[in-house]
Amino acid sequence: RKPTAKDAVLAGVFMALSALVSLMHIAYFVIPFTVAVLFYGYLSDRRGFLSGDRLRYLALALATGAVITSPFFLPFLQQRFGGNWIFLDRTGTVDYAVDPVAFLSPSPYHPLFSRLPIELFLQKVIYGFPFEDLVYLGWIPLALAWFGRKGVTARLWLWLGVVTGILSLGPMLKFGGQLITYQVENLTAGVLLPYALIKKLPLYEMGRTPARLVEPLMLCLAVMAALGLARLWQTM
Repeated sequence: RKPTAKDAVLAGVFMALSALVSLMHIAYFVIPFTVAVLFYGYLSDRRGFLSGDRLRYLALALATGAVITSPFFLPFLQQRFGGNWIFLDRTGTVDYAVDPVAFLSPSPYHPLFSRLPIELFLQKVIYGFPFEDLVYLGWIPLALAWFGRKGVTARLWLWLGVVTGILSLGPMLKFGGQLITYQVENLTAGVLLPYALIKKLPLYEMGRTPARLVEPLMLCLAVMAALGLARLWQTM
């Protein structure tokens, strides 16, 4: 709202530090979060967002981040666009996507659930590599987020969480551990999801772990749960 050169440089520095965590972290957290914040800022204050100061300092922040990260990422980009990226050509996008049931399914490795009949169902939903498929959001955080969903502050986090949650489902819908298909005459096809379009974007075509988009979803859930807890605390 009141941009300054100092704030712009600091924003660029912390954007760079966040980007340098991991290459996948850029695609599945930094870019979605940055786009959501900018888009929300534009919708909430279109005239102020397009002011000369706002755009100038936004450009300064992005340039600062690019200067810091370029020594680390330029070699990767040269390999990618130079055609020498065979080592990045891997499959598994559907396998490393989220089953929507997994959002509500506790870990089958939990000492309590591993001793109950539900363990077999949980293992069916959370199959494959557990670090990608284990995305349990938690019933209590979800309940608190429900109470914190209203208000201007929650709007950004709600929509970012919904969008990243849908994208984390990958290019084709799975449910209950099974790929959902439908048949038209002799043709059998899967149910395409929005991530199938994201997969066509430059650099994203190499991404095979859409479940990593749960990272911004978890952040949104945490903020909304805090808002919900604050609202409940005020009513006590």
